Amino acid sequence: DPGSAELRAELAGLYARQDNAVEAVANAEAAIARDPSNQEANRILGTVYAAFGERRLPVRQGEDPATYPARAIAALERARGEGADIGLDLVLGRLYVQTKSFAKAVPLLSRVVDSQPSLVDAAILLSTAQQGAGQPEEAIATLQRVLAENAGSFRAQLRLAEIYEEGEQWNEAADALARAQTLNPRAPMM
Repeated sequence: DPGSAELRAELAGLYARQDNAVEAVANAEAAIARDPSNQEANRILGTVYAAFGERRLPVRQGEDPATYPARAIAALERARGEGADIGLDLVLGRLYVQTKSFAKAVPLLSRVVDSQPSLVDAAILLSTAQQGAGQPEEAIATLQRVLAENAGSFRAQLRLAEIYEEGEQWNEAADALARAQTLNPRAPMM
């Protein structure tokens, strides 16, 4: 069936697993041309653009990687549909933070952190989205929860100190920095 969007989406997935981004994108775009709501094709297109945009590399010669975050977001929003998996929410949430769409990132990243509390990077990303959305208290609470689960996380402790400092909570910032210094004595502090 040469007109099948599903077959093109499957081919796109196969090429993506083989790290052949050019063919993955070409087949995902062909599937989307046949069925714009094809979730698998949109997922592949979005994840390829997200990865190449983050590394600032063009998928195809002559393309501008600066356009990739917006293209990735559009594709992943279509791929997400009614319900999504945690991995998709994490990628889309990260893209929202990169593009300063903090309010959109918060619910997605909250879902990731709630289901995977051991993912320190997701919690740090969520705290960034919460702070950017004007919710510094929630950002602090997120980091305190992750530190309760992962007391040895230098990065979470340092991020907590940054939020306290930006909120001019000097004593709390100093305490958090001291705990971070204890976790990694060789790291330069702010």
